[in-house]
Amino acid sequence: MKYLPLGNQDFKELIENDYVYVDKTKWIYELLKVPKGIYFLSRPRRFGKTLTISTLFHLFKGRKELFQDTYIYDKWDFQEQSVIRLNMNEVNSSEGAKVLKDELLRVIKNQAKSNNVDLSESLYSAAFQELIEKLDKPAILIDEYDKPILSNLHKPDYVDQVREILKEFYGAIKTKESNLSFIFITGISKFSKMSIFSELNNLDDLTLDYEYSSFLGLTKEEISNNFSGYIDQICEYFDYNKQQFWHKLKSWYNGYSWEGEKKVYNPYSIINLFKKKQFRNYWFESGTPSHLVELIKNEMIESTDFVGKRVSIDFTSRKPIESTSPESFLFQAGYLTIQDKEDEFYLLDYPNMEVKSSFNSLFIDSIYELKNEADLRYNIKKGLKKKDFQTIFEQFQQTFSQIPYQLYDEEKENIYHVILLTLLWATGIKTTAEDMNNLGRSDIVMEFGDDVYVMELKRTSANQALQQIKDKKYYKKYICKNRQLFLVGIEIDDDKRNFTDYEIEQIS
Repeated sequence: MKYLPLGNQDFKELIENDYVYVDKTKWIYELLKVPKGIYFLSRPRRFGKTLTISTLFHLFKGRKELFQDTYIYDKWDFQEQSVIRLNMNEVNSSEGAKVLKDELLRVIKNQAKSNNVDLSESLYSAAFQELIEKLDKPAILIDEYDKPILSNLHKPDYVDQVREILKEFYGAIKTKESNLSFIFITGISKFSKMSIFSELNNLDDLTLDYEYSSFLGLTKEEISNNFSGYIDQICEYFDYNKQQFWHKLKSWYNGYSWEGEKKVYNPYSIINLFKKKQFRNYWFESGTPSHLVELIKNEMIESTDFVGKRVSIDFTSRKPIESTSPESFLFQAGYLTIQDKEDEFYLLDYPNMEVKSSFNSLFIDSIYELKNEADLRYNIKKGLKKKDFQTIFEQFQQTFSQIPYQLYDEEKENIYHVILLTLLWATGIKTTAEDMNNLGRSDIVMEFGDDVYVMELKRTSANQALQQIKDKKYYKKYICKNRQLFLVGIEIDDDKRNFTDYEIEQIS
């Protein structure tokens, strides 16, 4: 089997050292067919943006031998041309405006050296223009254009300076646009009317383009064709058949969509799964921005705020990333995805179990500040495995006993539902809020294996809550021959800020 490309994002190294390379050159070829194309693509971190830039770089350098087994091999002339390749991950932007300007000048000088060009200009933007002028129709590849901004979101005053510096720097592209053959820019945040690229009027934003929705990320077919040996290893390790494997893989790592129809798997998590043989949170744990925690606290966000949230089609393009709406930031950063599209509106939700569990764990740790959250989650799963709701209920009570009193806002009547959902989602349990039938909505439905718990929370009594489930037949849609169905009424006591009682009944 070919080696797993964990952490390696250089196309040349992947091909020469027998790593798995999922061929994405069909999309690249379509981009290159357009004369003097100018493109932008936004995707979350670790989704293949840097590898795409690397692939384009070696393509423009004419290294045909690297592309022998790819779609583009017999369709491109592979004539070597000049390339300006900027990786903004390599720019130190955290130590002030002067350092940032010096860093931008440094990367331009490095590109000049690699292209055998001498520069006389000492100003970062002027040096960029000079480099373009002295090269013959170069292609420009910019990876993570917005990294200097994203790294300083916690410094509002400084972010404005960073934006102005980048706007002047990238302005060289517009000034010398006629000298360029191709432009491809990647980042996490999309452009807006106030963007640092606002002058590139003919830039083609591929982010929400239907035709390019599978350009980055992995489809089921790509995983099946490129990782078949590793799939067999996972099936043997867990004693899964192929159907069980794909079902679990889909629930954990699939679900990312940029147009509401085609869905792709997270490549970073897939490769880590095959390497480490554990279904766990890889992508989220690889780097959670501090701004995310601040955003949650400052905006008083609840983990349930964006489940099934409908937004207008231009929701990512109205403001710069540092002042955009929470749902726009979370979508662009990869914590939310488009589940569906209807007319001029998108429906947002968490993409999969990995993100839902990790995002809600962030609330448990940073917002609710639970001290023994690992024990709580472990005991909930233990109770579910043993069908021991008493143990589960005790974990619920321990959770609410630790919630800071200031979070109990009288205006938030559903605070108990929100916290309970956050706990269950963080635990990785399939849980649905306000599941609807023709007579009303059940509060929470919890599914574990073949067991289903239909739960109703009320401020009157547990018995009345249980009776409401039965009267309105919230459970009816879950009746199945192979399922065990439990109806649970739970009593809320606002004075004690906790659950005080429950009644449970099994439906045979």
